[in-house]
Amino acid sequence: MTRDEAWKLAEHWIAAWNAHDLDLILAHYEDAIELTSPVAAQLLGTADGKVIGKANLKAYFRRGLEAYPELHFILNDLLLGVSSLVLYYTNQKGRTRRNSWSYRRMEKLHELSRTTVLRSRDPAHSRALTPGKTANQTWCSQYPSYRQSD
Repeated sequence: MTRDEAWKLAEHWIAAWNAHDLDLILAHYEDAIELTSPVAAQLLGTADGKVIGKANLKAYFRRGLEAYPELHFILNDLLLGVSSLVLYYTNQKGRTRRNSWSYRRMEKLHELSRTTVLRSRDPAHSRALTPGKTANQTWCSQYPSYRQSD
């Protein structure tokens, strides 16, 4: 996947969620999708937060859209790996989120991990995006032993 293809996929995914179009959202996932999410743990009452299979994912996403009718995302940045993609976005509550996807084909995601980007009360320990910097620049500035790749 090229960086342009990754941005196109991310923008399409964000638009599908913002439209609350369940079929369009699900078009991004393989039938054998496995999602792990703290929100899934909360909404479904499961300790591991796993949702396995597209039918279960559809039921979970439907429940999420019903629970959060004001749901809206703004794409902030992305990181592209060999067969993975990480999206940084802000939700309707102004909270920064991160989705890690792995994929077999560009258009179909087969594994998703959703987490909250934590902010510490002490800015020196914050792992949130630095204003005006990409996620990669923020990561590299917070972990100087890693080299900048973009």
